[in-house]
Amino acid sequence: MPPFGLKTVDSGRADPVIARSQGVAWRGLRQGAALAFLGIRYGLPPTGQHRFAAPRPAPLPADPDTVIAARQAGPDAWQSRRPNPFVADGPPRAMDEDCLHLNIWTPALAEPQTPGRPVLVHLFGGGFQGGSASDGAHDAAGLCQRSDTVVVRLGFRVGAAGFLWLGDCCGSGADVVANPGLLDAQLALRWVQQHISAFGGDPARVTLFGLSSGAFMAAALLAMPAARACVAQAWMQSGSASRILSRDQATAVACDLFGQLGLAPGDLAGLRAVEPARLVAAQEAVLDADLGDRNAPGGRTLGVVLDGQTLAEHPLQAIRCGQVAGHRLVLLSTRDEARLWFRLGLMRRLDDEAGFAAEVARFVGPGEPAAQLLAVYRLAGEGDLQAMRERFLTDAVYAVPALRTALAQTAAGGAAWLAQLDWSPPGEFAAFGASHGMCEPFVWGQSDPAVYRLLQGDRQAPALAAEMSDALRRFAHSGDPGWPDVAAAAVGPGRIFAGSAAVPQDHSRRLAAWQLAP
Repeated sequence: MPPFGLKTVDSGRADPVIARSQGVAWRGLRQGAALAFLGIRYGLPPTGQHRFAAPRPAPLPADPDTVIAARQAGPDAWQSRRPNPFVADGPPRAMDEDCLHLNIWTPALAEPQTPGRPVLVHLFGGGFQGGSASDGAHDAAGLCQRSDTVVVRLGFRVGAAGFLWLGDCCGSGADVVANPGLLDAQLALRWVQQHISAFGGDPARVTLFGLSSGAFMAAALLAMPAARACVAQAWMQSGSASRILSRDQATAVACDLFGQLGLAPGDLAGLRAVEPARLVAAQEAVLDADLGDRNAPGGRTLGVVLDGQTLAEHPLQAIRCGQVAGHRLVLLSTRDEARLWFRLGLMRRLDDEAGFAAEVARFVGPGEPAAQLLAVYRLAGEGDLQAMRERFLTDAVYAVPALRTALAQTAAGGAAWLAQLDWSPPGEFAAFGASHGMCEPFVWGQSDPAVYRLLQGDRQAPALAAEMSDALRRFAHSGDPGWPDVAAAAVGPGRIFAGSAAVPQDHSRRLAAWQLAP
């Protein structure tokens, strides 16, 4: 009997879709013109005593005649389900702690004397608290066909199960590890290196790409030598080599979580016994409700922790030291990133400018840097306090860290490209502007308004989807997305999608002010 849910299937079916690697075989299915292999286990269930522990690789079956069913995606990690007003509702997705699975789409399986295709490995976003390897407005089968690549979507732990730091609460003898979700992704990348050739992919040409927390994870993986060795380059959307938590910051969240659950700090056995749904509810209660606070230095949040072991060095410092210079980077953001938070009611309203001034100082420190930035954003917001805050947080969390990452990569001798999406949806969603996450469907080539509701009534969407997904294709195949890199471009993004080719004057003014900040 194959262990841990591996299934043997009848090998005598007509027209089998079977990939073979290292004495094991997976049976997939056809999705349009693509071949799909779904729910492939790369790690053993991180349950019971293995919750909060490092992932363990799934063993291959000993019987060489075993054919593993890979025709149904695995469950999502436990998380809070939040309605997405932009994406059409699909069937409800199962959730389980046993979530270490990956999904593969390929135009064709390996053929003798045929070079492998580039591989796109996707890390989903979701604020380190949610996300799926098989849900959303992502057309993986279409992307693999249009880009002639092998597309891999990774499932990994999120929330407290994936990013709760317990080292300082539970002591050095506890069987816990920092950044379990990040280590899950690293283990999956090792699986890709070992087996992707059987699916028609080239393990030497792996592009890591993702949105938001997926992009922050990509930058952190590049700072980890074992993970970096599995990747050739990275495409990061609304994320960069930033938003890394200190041990003190992460420990404060862990202590709050123990208290919320009625457990003594460090009661690891009690924490492992908590039902997953209750653990998720407790984590939601201890995190900052305001997303500006959550993303600010010292905010109550979950994310990648600089623990000194799993992540020994801050990703930006690793880039500055040249450790990532051999890996090409694309950093893409949207013009109005933080507007989404305001429009969805995830931000508190400020009553006066003093609250905004305190927020600016929280990011850059008090004194002259904060005063300079306050003056710039007062002008950019034209006196509207909420507009000032939105513009500031868009830059502080996304645009400025992306620029710093790109400049550090270039200064270290590497290659980096910056891009920005200026597209705004028409009709009822027009007030969202070019918000956080709106680049994602276009990069995947998604232009169907029945799937992505923001596209309804926009005749330009198919062309924009083709343009942006083609840039990802070019990057995967050649290492160049098709516009000037940071070394050749003027200050600002080298490519603005659905916008003017010229960099607005206020953009340059804001970035100049940020260079005065530490």
